[in-house]
Amino acid sequence: MAVVNQADESVESIESLVHALDSRRPKILQVLHSNPNSSRGGIEVYVNLISRELASLLPNAHIMCLYPELDNDIHGDNQSNLSFFPVYFGSGERRRFTEVNPFNNLRFLRQFTKLLPQIDIVHIQHPFYIPSIMLAAASSMAHKPLVITSQFGEGLLASRSLRNRVGYLVFRGAYSMMDPMHLVVSRDGANVVQSQAIYISSCISSEFDKASDTEFDEGILTDLERLIGSKRPILHVASIYQRKNQLATLEAFNSLIKSGREDLHCVFVYGFANLTYKNKLDAYIRQEGLGRYVSFYGPIPHDKIKAAYKLTSDKKGIFILPSEFEGKPLTIMEAMGFGIPIVTVNQDGMKDMVSDSRNGFLVDTPYNTQALAYNVSALLDDPLLYQRISDGAYHESRNYSLHSHIIKLMVVYSSLLGLRIPKSSSGLPFFDGVLTPDDHLMPR
Repeated sequence: MAVVNQADESVESIESLVHALDSRRPKILQVLHSNPNSSRGGIEVYVNLISRELASLLPNAHIMCLYPELDNDIHGDNQSNLSFFPVYFGSGERRRFTEVNPFNNLRFLRQFTKLLPQIDIVHIQHPFYIPSIMLAAASSMAHKPLVITSQFGEGLLASRSLRNRVGYLVFRGAYSMMDPMHLVVSRDGANVVQSQAIYISSCISSEFDKASDTEFDEGILTDLERLIGSKRPILHVASIYQRKNQLATLEAFNSLIKSGREDLHCVFVYGFANLTYKNKLDAYIRQEGLGRYVSFYGPIPHDKIKAAYKLTSDKKGIFILPSEFEGKPLTIMEAMGFGIPIVTVNQDGMKDMVSDSRNGFLVDTPYNTQALAYNVSALLDDPLLYQRISDGAYHESRNYSLHSHIIKLMVVYSSLLGLRIPKSSSGLPFFDGVLTPDDHLMPR
């Protein structure tokens, strides 16, 4: 791991950390697999959020985002110290082809090499991706400090997709030869990278809080009210593709309807949809006669989704997310910010956020639709249980503030730039496994 030579400057408070890091005028490149200005997925939303916050707190820094751009993507608005560098990859509906297209990958690498001389830190936000590993290798050869965030937990290792499992083994082997600083968002993420790693958790915008004075899109509220009517909503917020496992939600919901629970309405809110998988879901809905009980609403921008949480909270609904594997889903944090009870899977970052019978319920596997239905029904049938779980969800959501997460990232970046951070520093977060014997935060 390349680290800038140790400096004499010592950081002992949050204020001195921000000042010291900003005075270095760091140039930090965020690399991801999709447009951070889109609502395609949680990683994109997360990178957009932290990049804008870093640029705001560090006016003398330069935060850069490098990513593939697909057809119809939203272009980022460059600011004085925040720049977006899209590399055109082609059609989003043929995404797997675009990822392995050597011409696309060479264009991506070429853009990266243009930026490399001016970069102080390279931060790869989606490591299990062909262009990412090329950039990591180039960074390592150029002796640039390299940070890699694994956005997935151990559920990736149990994925039903052979492509995912084999790809993971290839990538893990490649990264083991580069010695980057590993960050993980779920506590079991270190088992994925099989290396010393820093657990940094994740964060959400303060707008996803039922107590805030944020404004909601009245058009979306009206639309959803019309779709749901007087029924109680079962809400699933995620891009529509197989890993998010909307089919399991439908199967669990179908068993509730067939048992006589016709007072429910299942709503899928999304920012991006894989048409092949969406067609599969539509076919299941037709086959089971669920048309009047199920609605899809999207695509909508991420900042508009909070209207769906508000309506679900107001109608005493449930949030469900039986993903095949995850990191730490933003949508669970956001739903908890509105006091919505969670039903999800006992793996990855979900088990970090959800405690059984405290702020939600966990099922053993993403495919146990009977357990999903049972837990949803338990919440719906017991008002006192619902309120207790709702209160627990809101309390848990307070642990994912943007401010505290950004401070963690700044501690990591500062350590790579050689700033001394004593253990006794007031108010600064520290992490297991990265304190050296001289009590200063360094990568090893």
